[in-house]
Amino acid sequence: MRPLTGGAHGLFVVAALAGGCGRIGFDALAEDGDGGVDTPVDRAGNFTPTPCDSPVLVAQLGAPSASPPPRYALDVTATATGMVAVYQLGHGALYATGIAVDATGGIENIQTRGHVVDTSTADVSVAALGDLVQLAVADDANSRMAILDLSEYGYGNGDTAYVDTKLARGHNFLVADGDDDQFVVVGVNGTSAYRFTVDRDGDLVDAPYQIIVGDGSLVPESVGAVKHGSGFAAYAGTTSQCTVGAFQDDWTLDGSLRTVAMTCHNLSIASAPSSSNVVAGWNCDNDQVWTTAGNVSVAALPAERSVFGDSTMVAANPRVAATSDGTWYAYAVAGGRLGRTLLDPSGASVPAIPPSDVYASSRVVAHDLISRDNKAFLLWVEHGAPEDELYVMRLCTP
Repeated sequence: MRPLTGGAHGLFVVAALAGGCGRIGFDALAEDGDGGVDTPVDRAGNFTPTPCDSPVLVAQLGAPSASPPPRYALDVTATATGMVAVYQLGHGALYATGIAVDATGGIENIQTRGHVVDTSTADVSVAALGDLVQLAVADDANSRMAILDLSEYGYGNGDTAYVDTKLARGHNFLVADGDDDQFVVVGVNGTSAYRFTVDRDGDLVDAPYQIIVGDGSLVPESVGAVKHGSGFAAYAGTTSQCTVGAFQDDWTLDGSLRTVAMTCHNLSIASAPSSSNVVAGWNCDNDQVWTTAGNVSVAALPAERSVFGDSTMVAANPRVAATSDGTWYAYAVAGGRLGRTLLDPSGASVPAIPPSDVYASSRVVAHDLISRDNKAFLLWVEHGAPEDELYVMRLCTP
C-alpha cells in the first residue's frame, strides 16, 4: 500500500495486488480461488429469443444456500457482448453470469455461475466499457471499497484495488465514462458523498473529491451517478431527503444541489432521453415507490409523485433505465411481484404503459433493470429449491 494525500480531500490509500488464486491479504474479500473452470465454453451463437414482456430463463445457478445473506443483491451491466450479472444469494460469495445478446435482443448464456469474490456484502455495483467490466464491492469490515476487474463472462480478469475510507452504498455507485475512457465511482465518507475515477485497469486516477455535503448526522444509504449531457448527474439518499445535482465534465456543480424532503430509500436516477431532465426513483416508508423529474441545472425539482403501492401492495426498490422510448421504471411489490411503467421526461407514466405487474413468483429475491442497444431488460434472481435461477425479460412498448 502507498499513502497519498489529497489536500482537502483527506487521506486515502490505494493498494493493487496481483490477480489469481488464493487469499489476497484480508478476510472480507478473496479473489477467485475455488478451483473451478473459469474460461467459458464457446456455444456457437445459440441465441434464445426474448419475446416482449415474457420471462426467459437465463441460467440455473445451483442449489440454494441454507443461509440467507443480510440482503439479496443483483446488479447488471451491459457489455459489447451482452450483459454481466453479479449477485449475492447467501453462499458467502458474489457470483457472476455472462450473457451474450444479439441484435434482436436474443440471449445466450455464456457462463452459468462464476465465482467472483468471497464476501457477504450486498452493496455491489458493476459497469462496463465495451467488454471491460469493473466491479465495486463494499468492504466495510476494513472501512474501504474494493475495485475488481472482470471479463465479459463475469470472471476475474486482473488486479484488485482498494480505496480506504470510502464506503460503498446502494447499487449504482460505479459508472462507465466512455468520453474519458474510465470509470467514475461515488463513495460515502461520514455523511458526505465523494467521487473519484479509476482507469480501465481499476487503478485510481485522482483523489476522492467531495460532491455532496452531508445533511446533519445522516449517513447516505445510497449514492451514485449517471452520465448526463456532457457531464454527470449524481445523487445521495438518506432517511430525510433525496439530493440530486448536475455536474459538468470536470465535476464543477452546474446550478445547485436539489432536494426532495422525504425518506429516500434505494434512490436511482436516469438521464431522460431527448431532454435535459434527470428522472429519479426511490421508495419511502409509506409503502410506495416515487419519482420526480426536472432540469436540476436551472430549477428545483418539481413535487414528487407516487408511481405505485399502498398498504395492501407494498412497493419498493425501484430501478430506472433510459431508452429512446422514455425512462423505464421497474420495482418490487411484496409477495414476489415485479412491476414496471414507462415515464416521460416529466416523470409521468406513458398512458400506454401504466404501472402494472409483469411477473410474480414468491421466489423472487432481487432484480435490476438496464438499457442495452436501446432495449430495456428486466433481470431478476429466484431463490429456492431445486435451484436458484436467473431470468430476463425484455420490456417493450405496444
